[in-house]
Amino acid sequence: MRLGNLTEALELKGEMGRIACERDERLSMARSAFDQGELLYQLGQSGEAMIQLRQAIEISQDIGSGKLESLARQMLQDIASAR
Repeated sequence: MRLGNLTEALELKGEMGRIACERDERLSMARSAFDQGELLYQLGQSGEAMIQLRQAIEISQDIGSGKLESLARQMLQDIASAR
């Protein structure tokens, strides 16, 4: 992402999410969903971004990761406000 190739970063985050899912690593799944939401928003796909952020919130709630849940909620609110 820092190199400026958001599409490639999105693909890598998607792969990270798939691997985390296979291994049932819920924190990594939540982080991947959050990162994908952030990237999708930057790519102008706010609807898809919101879906990913809601997934991040749901997983974060399940595992008790309040910090990640809070970040995802804030980004979701920012996107909704911008629409």
